[in-house]
Amino acid sequence: MKHFLHTLLLAGLAALAAGCDDEAPAKGSDGDAVPVADAGPLPDAAPLPDSGLPPPRMDADVPPPTPAAEVAWVEVSLDPRLPLYTLEDHPAVTATAFDRFGRPTSAELVFMGAPPGQAEVAEGRVTFLAEGQGVVVACAGETCGQAAFFVDDGPPELVVDSPAQGAILTGFGGRTIAVRGRATDGRGAVTVRVNGARADVADDGSFSLDLPADFGLNRIEIEADDGVRSPAVKAVREVLWAPRFLEGTAEGATVPAALALRLDQSLLDRDAVVDVPAGAGDLALDEVAAFIGVVVGLVDGDRLLGDPQIANSPTFSLRVDSVRLGQPQIDAGFTEAGIELFISLPDLALTTAGSLRFEGQQISLDGTLTASLATFARMVIALEDGALRVEVEEVGVAVESIGGRFADATAEALVSVLGNQFGAVARDLVTDLVGDVIRDTLPRVIETALGGILSGLRRVPLNIDPRIEGVPPVRLVLSMQAAALELARHVGLRLSLDATIAHVDPPAPPHDDPGIPTLSPDQEVLVEGAGMGVAVRLALINALLHEVWRGGTLRLQVPVPAQFSALAGETFADALLPPVVVPAPPGSGEVLVAQIGAMRLTMQPAGFSEPHEFQVSLSAGLRVALVDGRVDLGIAEEPEVHAVLVHKGDGREPTLGADSLALILRTVLWPEIRGALNGGLDFGLQAVSVDVGDFAGVAPRIQGLTITPTFQEIPSIRGGRLRLEGGLEVGLQLGE
Repeated sequence: MKHFLHTLLLAGLAALAAGCDDEAPAKGSDGDAVPVADAGPLPDAAPLPDSGLPPPRMDADVPPPTPAAEVAWVEVSLDPRLPLYTLEDHPAVTATAFDRFGRPTSAELVFMGAPPGQAEVAEGRVTFLAEGQGVVVACAGETCGQAAFFVDDGPPELVVDSPAQGAILTGFGGRTIAVRGRATDGRGAVTVRVNGARADVADDGSFSLDLPADFGLNRIEIEADDGVRSPAVKAVREVLWAPRFLEGTAEGATVPAALALRLDQSLLDRDAVVDVPAGAGDLALDEVAAFIGVVVGLVDGDRLLGDPQIANSPTFSLRVDSVRLGQPQIDAGFTEAGIELFISLPDLALTTAGSLRFEGQQISLDGTLTASLATFARMVIALEDGALRVEVEEVGVAVESIGGRFADATAEALVSVLGNQFGAVARDLVTDLVGDVIRDTLPRVIETALGGILSGLRRVPLNIDPRIEGVPPVRLVLSMQAAALELARHVGLRLSLDATIAHVDPPAPPHDDPGIPTLSPDQEVLVEGAGMGVAVRLALINALLHEVWRGGTLRLQVPVPAQFSALAGETFADALLPPVVVPAPPGSGEVLVAQIGAMRLTMQPAGFSEPHEFQVSLSAGLRVALVDGRVDLGIAEEPEVHAVLVHKGDGREPTLGADSLALILRTVLWPEIRGALNGGLDFGLQAVSVDVGDFAGVAPRIQGLTITPTFQEIPSIRGGRLRLEGGLEVGLQLGE
C-alpha cells in the first residue's frame, strides 16, 4: 500500500506540472511528465519507435538501459530556452527519465515534435517547421515528458497604402479619412487597429477603416498585432484635413472676410439713464442714443440764437433772452440703409420779453414760452472704396405743442392765436440745432469712430526673427480693408474686412504649398447680439502661420545641448506642412491649439554614413489675451510632442531614441519655435480720439471725446471664428 500511495503522489505532481507554464515547471525544470501508476505487475514495454539517434553502447562497463516500465516521469529541456523562437533557431534538446524514487535512469528515450508538422527532432536538436505553438516530446515507453515552445518568425508585415504621410485632404471626399493597407504574417491571424478602433481584415491581409476627420492635423496610428510579439508593429501617418484650402500667391496670401465687426441694435439704444455732472468731470456712455442725448442736453441754446430780437414793430415786439432745450428723449435704430433718429424736446423753454398791441390794448409778452418739438433724421451708411461714408439723407422738425407762462394772463390766452409765429421761432431754433449737431457733427463722429477703430489694421508690419543661425527673418505686412457692409433693421450692422499678408521679400517655399486650411465659410449670417462683436477667422491666423512657414522659419538645424551633441550629431528639423491653429477640444481649458505636424527630423552621429530619421509632431495650447484693446495670441510654453523612429541610420539603433528626442524637442527646439511664432500673432482695435472742435460752437462744455472698444476677457470659438464680445465705451471729458 505504501508503494502504491507513493506512485499516486508522483502521478499527482506530474499532472500539476502539466498544468503549469513550462517557464516554471513543478519539478524545477521546463519539462512536463506523464507517469504511469504502479498498479500491480507491469506489462511488457511496447517496442520503441526509431528515434533517429545512434544505438546505445553495450560495453561491459556500461550498465544496460533501465527498462521503460520502471520510468516514473521524464523531464525535457530546450537550450537556449527562449519565450519565442524563429524558424532559423535550432535549440538543443535533452531529456532525463526518473524512476519512482526520483533517481535518474538510463532508459532509452524517443523524441518527436507535436503537433505533426510543427517541429522535428534529430541528432539532439530541434528543427522548427512552421510558426505557432507546439511541444517537444520525449518518451520512455508510455511515459513521456514535454517542453513547450512558440515559434514566430517575426512581426507582421504592415503596409499602409493610404493616406500618405503629410497628405493634404479636403472635405470634397466627406469628413472622413480612408485608411487602407495590408497586414500579413506567417501565422495568418493578424489584428489591425487604427487609432484604437479595430479594422476589417480580409483573408489576404488587406484592411480598411474610415476615420472621422478633424480640422487640422490628424495623427493616425495603425497597429498590426499577431498576438505574439509585443509591442505590435506600428505605422504613423500625419495628414492635414480641412473642408477647403485657400490658395496663396508668390507674394503672400489673401483671406476674404478675415475679420468682421458687428454693431448691434442694443449698442444704439438700450434706454440707459445718464446723470450728467453739473461741473467738470468724465462721463462714460455705452450707447449711441445716450451719447446723442447728452450732447443735445449740453447744447448752449443761447448760442443757437442769431439775433435775439425776433420782432420789433409798434404793434409786436419779441426778444428771446435765453433758451433751455431741456432733457431730450432719443430713439435710435438700425435700418436696411443706415440709422434712424427720433429726438423729442418736450420741455423747450424760451425766456421772452416784448409786447403786443391787441384790440387797442398793450399786452406784455414778458415770461416763458414753452414748446414740445420732435425731429426726425435718417442717416445713410455706405461703403465707398474701402471707407465708410455717413451722411444725413432726410431731416424733419415738427412742433407738437405751444404754451406759455406770462405775467399778463391775456398773453397766455393769446399764445394759441399766435402759435404759428411762436412755433416758427421754436422750429427755427431746433432746425439750427439739428443742422449743427445732427446733420453735420454726428455723421462725422460716426465716420471718425468706425474709421479710427479700424485704422490700426490698415497696415501692420510683422517682423519675425527667430534669431537662430541659418534661419532668415521673415518680414510681412498685414493689411485689412473694409470689403462688405450689411445692415438689418433693428438688428445691427456688420462690416467685413479682407486681409492681405504680403512678404517684403517673397521667399521660395520650402515644400509643395498645400494652401491655407480653412474651416469657416467666407460670410456669416448677421444675427443680433448684445453690443459689439469681433469675429476673426481662424484662416487669418493660419495664413500668418502659413507665411511664416513659407519663409523657411521651420526649416532649421536644431541646437542640440552639448551633453547630447556626440550622441545626436548634426540634427536637422524640417516641417513638411505649415503650422495650423485649430479649436481646442471641449473640456481642455484652452481656446485654440497650435499644431506642427509631419516634421522630419534627422540625426547623424559621427561614424554613421546615413542619418536616423524620425517623424515628429508638436502641439500646444494657444493663449488668447486682451491687452489695451489688442488681441495677443501667445503659444504655451509646454507642448505635447510625438516622435517615432522611421529609419535607422546604417540599420543600427540610435543611441538617442524617440523618447529622448521628444525631451530635447520640448526643452530645446520648442522655445525657438515658440519665440519665432509668437512675434506675429497679435492685432488690435484701438481707442479713437475725436476732434471736439465741431462741438465748440454749440456745446462748449465738451472738451474731449474718446471711443474705445471693450471686450470680455474670455473669447470663444464658433463656426471657425475666434469671437470677442463687448461693446463701445464713449468717454466725454466735460468742463464747467
